[in-house]
Amino acid sequence: MISPQNLGEDLVQLLAHTNLRHLHVIQNRYTPGDINIRPVPGKIWKQCRHLNSSLAVHLEVKGARNGNVLWQERAPVHSILYDSSYIKVQNLLNYFNLICTLKHACILEVNHLS
Repeated sequence: MISPQNLGEDLVQLLAHTNLRHLHVIQNRYTPGDINIRPVPGKIWKQCRHLNSSLAVHLEVKGARNGNVLWQERAPVHSILYDSSYIKVQNLLNYFNLICTLKHACILEVNHLS
């Protein structure tokens, strides 16, 4: 598990040379605003996918976080997990439809805590 502000080009390149199978990128209440975080460039993720084809990235938004997941372009994303009562289902579905047009396979799990 890692937060997106700690995920950088060097780390992704290092992960490409491991046997890691699941990487959870978690955004929570401690994650700075999206304007302060940049996703890893798609070129780096493409190289990582080539070297470690078994890696599955899981993007997660948890807790008191009002915002969308920071998308990692060209990352081998296998799931998007939302566990937040602040995210409206309609906005989530619109965002998910946009992402699915960009990716060949999408899985969505919604956990709404009351």
